[in-house]
Amino acid sequence: ADVVEDIVATYVELRERPFGAGDSVRITAGPLAGWSGIFDCALSDAERVVILIENLQQGRVVIGRGCLELSEAA
Repeated sequence: ADVVEDIVATYVELRERPFGAGDSVRITAGPLAGWSGIFDCALSDAERVVILIENLQQGRVVIGRGCLELSEAA
């Protein structure tokens, strides 16, 4: 059972995309799909994150982690 738990724990860690403060990200799903922003922080539930939307002055959005990808934009 320990081996299975280790494999599952490793898989889950690899599956989650690590975002760091200041990373350029792009929204890939939902009504804001295609918009770009800057990763701000993860929330305590680990499923939602806060990003700063580049298209909105001082705009902050809480969005599901699975709806983001790292962007090539600098």
